[in-house]
Amino acid sequence: MVIGPDELAKKIVESESKRIRQLENKIDEELERKFDRYCLVTLDSNIFTGCKQFTIEALLSKYSNEGWKIEHVSNQRDGDYYKFTVKE
Repeated sequence: MVIGPDELAKKIVESESKRIRQLENKIDEELERKFDRYCLVTLDSNIFTGCKQFTIEALLSKYSNEGWKIEHVSNQRDGDYYKFTVKE
């Protein structure tokens, strides 16, 4: 049977659903701990160690849909991290 991209995406999300829930909990905790309406929240990219890129993108898309602007920053000195800011 040939599998299409939409069906494959659904299959991956289903297989990664437990991991996604765990990551959501970790990210939510960090956002709650660091949140200040007027500044950004940074999360170390190591939080996604071992995750498939598709899983990361699906998860970040959920946060984007909830009002967060998310930017991945690659920095040799400080390491890679994600910036979460409130969408204007």
